[in-house]
Amino acid sequence: MKLKTVYLWIALAFFQFLASQTYELHNSVNFNNVNDGRDVPDGITWFKPEPLDYGIYRTSGSWSLPNFQQLKIAFETGIIIDGGFRYGKSGMYLQPNGGFVGIGTLNPSQKLDVNGSGIFQGAVISSISNETGGHIQLINPSKNGNGVASTWMIYNMTGVYGNSLQFWAYDNLSCGGGLCNNRFTIMDNGNVGIGQTSPNNKLDVNGTIHSKEVKVDMSGWSDFVFKKEYNLPTLEQVEKHIAEKGHLENIPSEEEVLKNGINLGEMNAKLLQKIEELTLYIIEMKKENETIKKEKQKFEEIFERLNKIENQLK
Repeated sequence: MKLKTVYLWIALAFFQFLASQTYELHNSVNFNNVNDGRDVPDGITWFKPEPLDYGIYRTSGSWSLPNFQQLKIAFETGIIIDGGFRYGKSGMYLQPNGGFVGIGTLNPSQKLDVNGSGIFQGAVISSISNETGGHIQLINPSKNGNGVASTWMIYNMTGVYGNSLQFWAYDNLSCGGGLCNNRFTIMDNGNVGIGQTSPNNKLDVNGTIHSKEVKVDMSGWSDFVFKKEYNLPTLEQVEKHIAEKGHLENIPSEEEVLKNGINLGEMNAKLLQKIEELTLYIIEMKKENETIKKEKQKFEEIFERLNKIENQLK
């Protein structure tokens, strides 16, 4: 009996020794068939206070729709998929707090923190349900001066901001006393504003436009002034209108311009109409001057003859 007890202790010590060793395997480790009909996890477990908390598992469940069994890698304090960090290669780090994921970094600060460029074969979607909506943030840390936009934000806004896509610029002080301005707005109806947050036209600019050329499509022009049936106002009529209204006929007053601005194409047509009318007045005055010159020449010839006759009579 004592000998059996000794053998038992030796066996227990041997198995404990084996359990504490690391073994090198030169073949695969196989678990139960995933479709063996059981509803239990299969895998490698390091410490397991509850099922599937630590280790590599085949998840429980049936091998059919809608809940296929899956491969699960679980460890409560985080998981590192080492792609060669020691040699400058990228990998993945899954933090336990908040589920942050890092690609190419061991210290992710966001749900997904990527140290490097990314290529997407599909859409990049930012979906947030509030007044600023989904947005894209572009940062250049080297732009660190006050009044210099170190950050640009593109927002899909609504509410007090209007239904629009807006481009905002921020410096390092941001809205706490620094640069915090909307620079460009595209309304949902297609109106565009530069320096204007609520454009009412296809393009509203609050500032100066500098361009090499501006082309305006017109539906009519002012050459009707040169047609025979055009009733050219007399200069007396023009003078009377100016005296009564304080501006040329068909030309907006100062009050109207300050209130409503001007339509560039329409205003150019009106100004051309006045230029063409002025041209007709000048042509008419030239004809009158030619007539006066001829009549003057005739009077001079008559006076010259009268002088000759008077001298002969003396």
